[in-house]
Amino acid sequence: MAVYSAKNLDFGQIVKVKVNGSLVDAVYQDWHEEYDMAIVIYNGKRLYRKVYGTDGNFQGKTQGELHVKPSRFNINERFQFISDLVDMVISGESKALIVSGSGGLGKTYTVMDRVKAAKLEDVDDPRAEDPQFQVIKGFTTPKSLYRLLYTNRERLTIFDDCDSVWDNPKSVSLLKAALDSYETRRLSWLSESMNMNEEDDLPASFIYEGKIIFVSNLSLGDLDQAVLSRSLYVDVSMTPAEKIERIKTISPAIHPEVPKSMKDESVELLAKFQDEIGDLNIRTFLKVLDIRKKNAPNWERLAEYVITAL
Repeated sequence: MAVYSAKNLDFGQIVKVKVNGSLVDAVYQDWHEEYDMAIVIYNGKRLYRKVYGTDGNFQGKTQGELHVKPSRFNINERFQFISDLVDMVISGESKALIVSGSGGLGKTYTVMDRVKAAKLEDVDDPRAEDPQFQVIKGFTTPKSLYRLLYTNRERLTIFDDCDSVWDNPKSVSLLKAALDSYETRRLSWLSESMNMNEEDDLPASFIYEGKIIFVSNLSLGDLDQAVLSRSLYVDVSMTPAEKIERIKTISPAIHPEVPKSMKDESVELLAKFQDEIGDLNIRTFLKVLDIRKKNAPNWERLAEYVITAL
């Protein structure tokens, strides 16, 4: 899929960019060299985005497909960066980290591996004597986010595939306050909807001293730039070839009882059809590996159909 650059864009041109997962029309303003993204105006807001088409013309297979520009840092090196930066957040050297990019290839595992190595206790573990972190998945409202940050005001909070926090301006405002650069970070909810009574024991404001890690399948360009500027970040968006390299690297640790030769053959088949697979990740590898383990004479044809059918 074509991705446009500063070389083929003009000021005021109508361009196609991605906002909240959908392609929309925006007005091109300028190019941000550091982010390698266009600066556009959409609904009166200034955004940083990749450009997927111009004048209403979209080029590509599906609107949900993201073009990934190859990084000069190889994919396994970037995963090591995740480990290094998670350690910095855990130690208190940084207050926030954003890990973004392709799903199903080990972002969460890498983050949680470092949390486990630090021997932090989980809030949701009934055996925990001194819980120091909590993982939040799924959906959260701004009010729930305020309560969560209050509850974990001295802990590490990990938002894992909880992209609803980016969709609501109130939630984003809370995150900006939580990650502010001031020595004292104070969060406030000054609204009649707070309903201060016995059933709602939340204070109208509090000092936040916690830390946050976001694990998201969104690209950096889809995240709020103010929160991004307050955080460390690693993007592990991958080209198909990089996904194959990542799968090849971590495959020895998957189902150690399965012969290496079967895993290698499964990876080779994925590599052969990498540009035709709609959802290339570890789950795709496991599907092929399951078929290979059946040892049927037509396993390659069957696996090819399963992974390219969509």
